Amino acid sequence: MENHYRIGTDPEMFLFDKKGKFVAACGLFPGTKQEPYKVEGGAIQVDGLALEFNINPADSCEEFTRYIARVLEQIDDMLVPLGLTREFIPYVDIDPSYFASLPDEAKILGCDPDFSGMTGLRKEPPEIGNLPFRTAAGHLHIGWGEHLDPDDPLHFEDCRYVAEHISVHTGNLWYLTAACWQRLKYYGGERAFRPKTYGVEVRSLDNLWVANKQLQVRLYDRVIHEMRLIDKGVPEDVSEKKFKAIQKIA
Repeated sequence: MENHYRIGTDPEMFLFDKKGKFVAACGLFPGTKQEPYKVEGGAIQVDGLALEFNINPADSCEEFTRYIARVLEQIDDMLVPLGLTREFIPYVDIDPSYFASLPDEAKILGCDPDFSGMTGLRKEPPEIGNLPFRTAAGHLHIGWGEHLDPDDPLHFEDCRYVAEHISVHTGNLWYLTAACWQRLKYYGGERAFRPKTYGVEVRSLDNLWVANKQLQVRLYDRVIHEMRLIDKGVPEDVSEKKFKAIQKIA
């Protein structure tokens, strides 16, 4: 790995009307997973029933927080005329009758596989497409190279170790609510990750940190700190016992 890291994120959020009722993002915003809608600092896209954004890869904490703030400013400008607000929460129950009225294509969940950071094995996606709830996350993208092969066993193991280590050592940065644990029943558990051509996507994190700049800074600083330790070979082996202890502190 290289000593310089670029950090990105692609958080999901849920939308609500003035009465606090959940409103699906489908049909209201431009951008798809395949063709995100470019905005200053990143892009936005509809992800099923949620609204998702991503930021440009950040070379510093200042860039990381600035990109997040700038993209959210543009999203807020789009929300105002619709009379909607956004919330970064990891789980939402949806009124069954409203859910039934939504188009079937918007209920289709992503099919790209996650992998367990604990075992390296593929995680099968849960079959919840037709159930009236959804989860949302705040994935982190950690880049340390270019044109890396996600199928290369050595790169895959690097990704697995980084995902496991980062998941453990960011687990005490904010309080994990009941909704956080509810999400982990379906997504992000076992320190989930995806190998990428530039590094790794850490998929275990929820989205609570996105709403708070102080948490954004703490998360960025912790990730960079831990990546530098990994480079130096400092971290001890990650254990289930240690992970559970950190979660109790959170």
